[in-house]
Amino acid sequence: MSSIWALQDAKSKFSAVVDRACEIEPQIVTRRGKPVVVMISYSEYRALSAPSRSPIDVLLGGPKIEGGLQTPRDKSPARKVVFA
Repeated sequence: MSSIWALQDAKSKFSAVVDRACEIEPQIVTRRGKPVVVMISYSEYRALSAPSRSPIDVLLGGPKIEGGLQTPRDKSPARKVVFA
């Protein structure tokens, strides 16, 4: 569970808030009892703000199969073809 700091306390103990955000967990700062800011470590920020990969990139980035993927294919029609 994240620690919750009133804005006045967070201002007066800023170094402690930063230390806890970096070493332990995100820190929530409130103003008039309502959460307004979450302080997180820079590494967490980078992980959250990294560009997401498209599904195509994910599929193309998978392991490569030497010689490609060969699958047998049934060449019969999928349905009966009727010529009128």
